[in-house]
Amino acid sequence: ALKHLKRAATLEPNNLEALFSLGKCYAANGQHKAAVEVFAFAKGFNPAEAWLAYEGARSWFAMADLDRALDWVNQAIAADSAEGCFYEDQALCLHHKKDFQGCIRAINNAIERGWVTAKIHAYKAQTLTHFNKKTGAIASYIEALKLDPTNVTYLGNLAGLCLELGILSPALEALNSILAGSPDNVPALINKAKL
Repeated sequence: ALKHLKRAATLEPNNLEALFSLGKCYAANGQHKAAVEVFAFAKGFNPAEAWLAYEGARSWFAMADLDRALDWVNQAIAADSAEGCFYEDQALCLHHKKDFQGCIRAINNAIERGWVTAKIHAYKAQTLTHFNKKTGAIASYIEALKLDPTNVTYLGNLAGLCLELGILSPALEALNSILAGSPDNVPALINKAKL
């Protein structure tokens, strides 16, 4: 695919579809530097194209350049504020930058726009935990697990929070779910021993 897309972009260097697909192909192959170069070039033809900025932001994030990732995802939101997935990536950047208030705002914006994923609820749970709002974090992990019921990380975090607050029944249920799929999970075994 990369060979054909490179040729298409060479033959029509201002073809946004070819450039967008080429950038995504580079990103899918882990070539994020090449991806952002293509997205930046394409933005020269259409600076207001939200999806170019969004995909570029994802590649900047993959290269651990949080400032550029956040800048690009903010450009995507400025161009199209209706896309919930843009706010999810904004939340991820803000969480990594330890801007937890901004992260919660981005999460709420995503959810308000109908972007309801296990990941967005897990981000919310992590951020609420940072603010020591443990009951809210538990509720968010429960929402995340409705969408991804076998996620060991979510189950483990839920169990840990429930144990901290002395809510034993949901903790036991979460730990049993972990151990059903992974009977040698040491943290789950240790936590179950505490019950």
